[in-house]
Amino acid sequence: MIGEIKYPIFREQKQLSCHSLWKPTAEVSIERRREFLQYLDLLFTGDGSGGEKHVVYAQQVHGNKVLTVPSAGLYSDCDGLATGKSHLKLIIRTADCAAVMLFHPGKKLIANLHVGWRGAQQKMIHHGIHLMMQEWRVQPQDLLATVSPFIQSCCYEVGNEFYDYFDHHLLIRRKDKIYFDLQSCIREQLIEAGIHNDRLEISTTCTCCSTLGLPSYRRDKTLNRLINMIEIRGE
Repeated sequence: MIGEIKYPIFREQKQLSCHSLWKPTAEVSIERRREFLQYLDLLFTGDGSGGEKHVVYAQQVHGNKVLTVPSAGLYSDCDGLATGKSHLKLIIRTADCAAVMLFHPGKKLIANLHVGWRGAQQKMIHHGIHLMMQEWRVQPQDLLATVSPFIQSCCYEVGNEFYDYFDHHLLIRRKDKIYFDLQSCIREQLIEAGIHNDRLEISTTCTCCSTLGLPSYRRDKTLNRLINMIEIRGE
């Protein structure tokens, strides 16, 4: 069984494909590249017809580097991908972190950003939007944004050091424990970067406790990942 999540904010964008896919029992690492690409082929086509040929994926090192990508393949030492090319599937893999997916309808530009607490601390969203502004002269208010499921504050227990990393209103105390509100952090950073609130949607589904059986590293220490994909279909 393959699970799928679609994003309503992109429903009317006929030239865009964007969804999150996963197989609950999969344990696939990008270190085993051939096996990983075969897994993507299964998710995208279901029939081995070579859907992985247009795949673009990042190494994901929990940093804030975003690359403009001209062709398919693995891009090392980065956590964000952006392109104006059609038929490239930009993929970010998550298992409690978020994939922040951006689309400029007028110029047909896309980006996919890996944002966990480290990415949030390092302003990954700002870096991604700034790259799009520099590379293609876009205005942030023209972008649409969606955010995949990620670990919510119900389950995201953290340590006292987070008071040094984030504004205190993003940290919730329950009894003697501290929980991080990544959802509010991402929303605030998207708005600070210039995206209007009515042009973004953020999943409220928690990867750790949802009944959907989403991959969660915190819950299971799994190699399984949610495959978050955005692609310009082209004409």
